[in-house]
Amino acid sequence: MPITGTVPRQLASGAGGGRSGPRARAAGRGADNDHHGARGDADEGETTMPERRRCAAVIAACAVLAGCSSAGQDAGSGPRDVLTRTLAAGDRPAVPDLTGTSLEGREIHLSDYRGKVVLLNVWAHFCGPCRAEAPELDRIQREWSARGVQVLGIADDSSRTAALRFQQEHHLSYPSLHDPAGKQVLRLPHGLVSTQTIPFTVVVDPEGRAAAVRIGTTSETRMAKILTPLLPGPAKAAGKPEH
Repeated sequence: MPITGTVPRQLASGAGGGRSGPRARAAGRGADNDHHGARGDADEGETTMPERRRCAAVIAACAVLAGCSSAGQDAGSGPRDVLTRTLAAGDRPAVPDLTGTSLEGREIHLSDYRGKVVLLNVWAHFCGPCRAEAPELDRIQREWSARGVQVLGIADDSSRTAALRFQQEHHLSYPSLHDPAGKQVLRLPHGLVSTQTIPFTVVVDPEGRAAAVRIGTTSETRMAKILTPLLPGPAKAAGKPEH
């Protein structure tokens, strides 16, 4: 079964045109159903190639996250939350200075936000789970930015126009780096996270190191448990902002 709240990245990369070959053709066959996070149009009992690829992605994702010890697990997530992984300070790999242009064409460098806690969220415009979590990410940006938190999207989307429309429709207050070929995503530290499904979020600490990973949709409540220990003293005392 697919991981709840994700879709395969190869479908995201193939959607919107601009690619050819088996992956793009598989994306075309499954795009409508994957838009809603559902299975493809296979007859009952039949296993399609996109489904096999999806299962492989699920196995890879679980293998990466299952490797974290109980000490590295987000204490607030519970022992069964295998899709969230936190890393102790001494185990955090440096995240490369991801660069590119925003959906509006402005130059972006991850290093521009050094000193802040950055939520790197990888998404695509047609991804149903991405649509579901967008309001939560925007809430984090609006309510936690004064505490030193910055959300930075990575649009793993071949269509800049469609991705920009997504951003505008959801009134997102944070920027997204356009990464149509997935080159910036592939620069993430090896073994940190399976990049085969979206959405996923990498939390970067103020020193530019990966402090946590979440595969699938996230929320302000879930992220608050990860963000608070990474922020300065007053923010830790304040905890989750009141509504």
